[in-house]
This record gives sequence, C-alpha cells and structure tokens, in this order.
Amino acid sequence: MPTNPAYASSNAAEQLAKWLGYLEQDPHNQNLLHQAASSAFDAGQPTLCKSLIEQYASRDSLPPALVNLQALLSLSEGDFESALKHLTSLKASHHDPVLRYNMAYAHAMLEQYDAAAALLDETVLNAMPTAVTLAVRVAHHRGELDQARDLGERYARGAEIDAELPGALASVCFDAERLEDARRFALLAPDAPESQTVLGLLALRDGEQAEAQTLLHQALTACPTSGRAMLGIGLCHFEQRDFERAAVTLDSAASILKRHAGSWVAAAWAHLFNSDLVTARARFEHAAVMDRGLAEAPGGLAVIACREGRTEEAGRLITIALRLDRNCLAAALASSMLAAGAGDKARSEAIMQRALSSPVDADGRTLAELISLRSI
Repeated sequence: MPTNPAYASSNAAEQLAKWLGYLEQDPHNQNLLHQAASSAFDAGQPTLCKSLIEQYASRDSLPPALVNLQALLSLSEGDFESALKHLTSLKASHHDPVLRYNMAYAHAMLEQYDAAAALLDETVLNAMPTAVTLAVRVAHHRGELDQARDLGERYARGAEIDAELPGALASVCFDAERLEDARRFALLAPDAPESQTVLGLLALRDGEQAEAQTLLHQALTACPTSGRAMLGIGLCHFEQRDFERAAVTLDSAASILKRHAGSWVAAAWAHLFNSDLVTARARFEHAAVMDRGLAEAPGGLAVIACREGRTEEAGRLITIALRLDRNCLAAALASSMLAAGAGDKARSEAIMQRALSSPVDADGRTLAELISLRSI
C-alpha cells in the first residue's frame, strides 16, 4: 500500500524536530548530528542538512552514509560533477545498485552516455524500475534505437514499471520512425508530458493542428524545458505562417536540443521567411556543421543565395545538396527559383511565398507542411 505523501512529509518533519531537540541537549554528539542530517534531508531542508553535515565533518571524517547524503544533495541541486565526486569515493559500495544508478544518472545528465551505460547492468535494471527508463534514454542518446526499444519493451512486461517508461519508449519509436509503436506506447501513459509530446508531434504529422497545439502546450506547461514540445509548437507557428513567433520558439528548441539538426534547420527556415537572411544563414551553417550529410543545410543556403541574387553560388550549393539527397526539398525550391528568376530577387521571393501555401508534392502538401514534417 503506498505511503500517503502528506503523511510522509509530516512524519519527516516530526523526526527532524525530535533529533534537533536531542541535539540541543547534547550538541557534541556525532550520532545525533548524523540522525538530524538524515532527517533534514528527508524533510526537504537541504540548507540545514548541509550545515549539519559540515558540523559533523569539522570534528570527524564523514561516514559513507553522510557522503552518500552529500551526493544526493548535489544531485537534487543539479551539481552532477560534485555528486559523482562523492559517489565515486564510496568505492566499497560500488556494487550497490542504487549507488550505481545514481552515478549513471549523474553521468547521463553530464551527457557522458557511455559511462552511464556501463553502470546500468542487469543487477541495477532488475533492482530499480527507474533504471530501466534511464537505460532507455541513454541508449536513445547513443543512437541505439533498436536496443533502447527492445530493452524497454522487455521490462515493460513486468508487474512494476516506472511511470516515465512508456513516454521514453514512445520517443525512441518516434525517432526510429516506428510511428504506430510510438502511438501505442504513448497511449499507455497519455497524461505524461513525454507521451503528450509524442502524441502532439504525431498529430502535427497528420495535419491535426488544433490537437497538436493542445497536446504540445500541455506537455510544455508540465515540462517547460522540453525541447521536443517546444519544437512542435514552433512548427505549429511556422505552418500558421507566424514566422516571427516561430523563429523565437524554434531558436529556443534548437538551443535545448543542441544536437538535433532538424530543429536548427526549422529555425533557419523561420528566420528565412521572416526576412532575416543573416540569422537564417547562420542556422543553416550550424546544421551543416552538426550533420555533414544533411542535404537541407546546403539546400537552404542555396535558397538564401537565390534570394540575394548570387546565382553561381546557388548553383554550386544545389549540386552539393542533390548529391547528398536527390529529393532535397530546399534544393528543389532553389532550383525552381533559379530557373524562374535567373537572379531576380523579387521573383525568387514570390516563388517562395507561393510554395508556402500551394501543393508542392504528389500528396498535395505545401512547402510549410513539408518543412515541418522533415524537421520533427
């Protein structure tokens, strides 16, 4: 039977008051300091907890339990380097699955995914449902999409799973373009922010703008730092041709996602259609550095060159883009601009604007819809 959180909080406060009362009577008792520090942590009073640990350390070396408490404090504050320093000092306890999980979590938050993966062995995964979710996320970041899905699905059949596992699996399947699996996992926990993000992106792919915006805003409200939800909202703005808002939102999404080249390309398009060619060029160039095989980056730069009347450069960039992907959307647009405009900036602009709202492929999708679809 689950413990009532309100009762647990009240009980922790009572325990803390008890140990502090004892400590007031016997202020040099190290055991009382230890108990009071642990109770302060449980009661959600990190500043007091730190102070009590420092008092203990001023008189004697810290026992492993208090070193571990220092690590937990660092984790709660987002100081992952300090957390690792404390955790790695507990060498005798490195077989402890909880300690290994905490170390893996700290490594993952520092984007040290190989080190995190090495700690998440079967003992840790079997001991902690949250470790399975972490292992899925780590494998996802390492680009091991099939392994991440297989691992998560294997543990998802168990009697007890982490509440965040379905959403993590949905994200993996979405990136692996296994869209029905992504939907299936997301619907196992439809109110979880990560699931809402995936369902919102799926709705966006299906052209269901209103549903996509509702789901993505719900996800972003619950998790304001979700780059994927922010990306989806930015693409909604883009499809609505609100390029100023799209540019701001997509810039934020790209900064959070960092290595997701599609978000940088989406931001570049938004700036381009917002007539900020300088920023658009910078975003396309950044995407090109991140992914040398991404055709949309040189293709987008070709579009900018067309807009600026630099036809020779545009032709060279189109060739590069089509060499990478003969179906490159940006290269096709730039080719149309060159063929129709021959360096005429006004005509190039008109071609871009028509492409935004006119069908440009066999399925009748507009340029805005295709850019959104390929940027997710």
